[in-house]
Amino acid sequence: MRWAVAPRNMVRTLAERLRRWRRSGNVGERIACWHLRARGYEIIARNVRYNGGEIDVVARKTERTVFVEVKERRDSRHGRAVETLTMEKRRRIIRASRAFAAAHGLSDEALRFDVIAVEWTRTGAPRVRHEENAFDDRGL
Repeated sequence: MRWAVAPRNMVRTLAERLRRWRRSGNVGERIACWHLRARGYEIIARNVRYNGGEIDVVARKTERTVFVEVKERRDSRHGRAVETLTMEKRRRIIRASRAFAAAHGLSDEALRFDVIAVEWTRTGAPRVRHEENAFDDRGL
């Protein structure tokens, strides 16, 4: 019996895809943080868990605290990133953000919920779409 041997370039391509797959979420969040810093935001925290919810990025600009959900996508064919957030996911983000705000003495009035989509182009370059006020404290 003879074993089929995959060409080296095919093995290299597969290995690179697996490496990207493993670190993809973290890469998207790092790109989102870079995007926010470039626009004058201060990153307060990342991957915060409170009350059964997770907040990808907590940032601050002037007197406003922004809770950011990061969605990494291969393309935009399936609609906007905010459309992929179910009402239940939004409620968990809101619940976690309120707990974070209370624990850190932040005003409820100055909270904002944004979604940042990191979309990968065919060339492998990221494209960032930042939706400010993507939903309110009721999830709408």
